[in-house]
Amino acid sequence: MVLVEVNMLFYITLFIILSLMYLLSAYVRVIKDEVYALACALLYFVMALRKKSVGTDTGVYVWLYLSNGESHHSFQQVVADNQSLPMVYRLYCYTIFQLFPSGQAIIIFNSAIIMIATFLFIKEYSSNKIFSLLLYVFSFSYFFAFNIMRQSAAIALILLSLVCLKRRKILLSVVFLSLSVGFHPTSLFMICVILPALQTCVTKREFKPRFVLVLALAASLAFRILYQTLFSYFISYFSHYSMYEEGNSAFSVNDVNQGRQSLIYIAILLFLFWVLQNKNIYIRLQTNKKLRFMWSIGSICVGFGIFCTGVELLARLLYFMLPILVCVISDLAYECDLFEHTFWYRVILFICFLSLCLYMIFSNYGQVLPYEFFWEGVR
Repeated sequence: MVLVEVNMLFYITLFIILSLMYLLSAYVRVIKDEVYALACALLYFVMALRKKSVGTDTGVYVWLYLSNGESHHSFQQVVADNQSLPMVYRLYCYTIFQLFPSGQAIIIFNSAIIMIATFLFIKEYSSNKIFSLLLYVFSFSYFFAFNIMRQSAAIALILLSLVCLKRRKILLSVVFLSLSVGFHPTSLFMICVILPALQTCVTKREFKPRFVLVLALAASLAFRILYQTLFSYFISYFSHYSMYEEGNSAFSVNDVNQGRQSLIYIAILLFLFWVLQNKNIYIRLQTNKKLRFMWSIGSICVGFGIFCTGVELLARLLYFMLPILVCVISDLAYECDLFEHTFWYRVILFICFLSLCLYMIFSNYGQVLPYEFFWEGVR
């Protein structure tokens, strides 16, 4: 127990630095963009320079990267090789290996994709950037990338797709979305989420945020009830994921840490219903297309957080939507504070998410403890 607490000091120090950077940007607004960029750079170096032992599956992805690079001698061999990794990701690993045949290289490059995409997405979609970044870290999205690197890179490509979509670069948006599926087939799930969310932006009907939220909760519950049937169809095309079948492996056992996450999502649900009491916020949701889009996806994320965190594969799907959720609740909390001349909305969100993150790290979810730089222990 004492050892775990000592190992957590690195992350606690990181949280303190990020919090101080947020306070600095709040009081010295002329440098808020520079502080935001510096905070993202700090998070990148922490992610990229970690040892392969930090994160449950990091070592596996390093091994796959090295074995993929060493066993292939041309692009044709990579394309022809019928293995579990998707072809796009195999080609990506092979290309990097030709330049940097070191295991640390895949951690550095994946971290770059993840943090650049996060930087651009929050900058594009959030009006309260560094607070959104704080919630992104405290929601465990940041630490999720320490474990499931390939899926996190796929999530990053989806975020880049959404950035391009907002900038009306449709073709580039489709390219990034296609690449995300080539990195991780579960990205197909986000296509099913993004399309109806886009519909709320183009429809001429009145946007009803309460109805959308309740509908998202009902859809998430239905998805959980029908999970076994839908999963059977999924593994018929992607047999590699049969390892996540309920009752078939350790991955399918309800994880206590994941189950307890539902409490934070119930709190977020109550927060969302509460902010709708504010007429200014309600009007903003009806008139601002960007907020409507994020509200729709964020509502599904909340539903998944409440009903689906006990199933490993569904919990992974949640992390596709989580960066969008943290942006929308960050902006709503900020606007509520502005309208009511207070700061309590952000303080309460800060405390709730920080408590979740500390609990997850303390329980060593994803094997993020102890944190070590890749050169530590090397003679």
